[in-house]
Amino acid sequence: DELADPAGGRVSSARSWVWLGRRLAYAGRFTDALDAFTTGRADLAKYPPVGADASTLRLWDLRLLRHAGHRAITLRRLDEAARTLDEAGATANELDLGGSRPDEYEADGAPNSANVPTSTLASNVFYHQALARHLRGEWSAARRAHDDAMRVARANPDQLVATAAWAWVSAVLDGDAPSAATRRYLAGVPATSFTPMYENGVYYDLCRCHAGTRGFSARELLLRYDETDAVSFATVGYGVAMQQLLVDGDARAAA
Repeated sequence: DELADPAGGRVSSARSWVWLGRRLAYAGRFTDALDAFTTGRADLAKYPPVGADASTLRLWDLRLLRHAGHRAITLRRLDEAARTLDEAGATANELDLGGSRPDEYEADGAPNSANVPTSTLASNVFYHQALARHLRGEWSAARRAHDDAMRVARANPDQLVATAAWAWVSAVLDGDAPSAATRRYLAGVPATSFTPMYENGVYYDLCRCHAGTRGFSARELLLRYDETDAVSFATVGYGVAMQQLLVDGDARAAA
């Protein structure tokens, strides 16, 4: 499973295609990463591992689909992302991944400080499927994927809070009352402490904001994250804007 030179020799295994694409993405080469995942799928179909059964081949294809869809989102190729991730979601459901077939944690090429993986193949498939539909403004389709994501997201707190925060927004945009969305998606998120959590504290705070927890108002979160990193601030900014628009009735948030 040695990686080949990205500019040269052929990579011979599905695992190597996955890691080639991931490492290209870590380097900011998102188009090259997407090309690697797409080529990897074609390579897997043309040169399947000797002795691999159909279920194993589908699982490797799913891994490549999941990453391809993620990077299509990064590149804002949302039509492609939605198609790719809908196929991934259908495959994960057909394999009953996270049900009769155990889910699997994904190794992290950029690990957190505790070196603890926090996401699984199934949770990432459904999370990004929902995100692609959400970014296209397709709230009902997003909710269906969120429901699949919630089914497999309870493996750890990091998965749960990220999924629940997005699901709440999609549900309210789709017409649910905020209180109904809170009961459906946030009931399993405790208001005071949720440990261990390694990466998604910002989503936990947004869940508490949407649930109306004291100390986590939209204004308080903006102040708390004012000097944080750009990704966390953007995440909080979108979640807070949705809170202000959908719950507080502040039309300025739409801007």
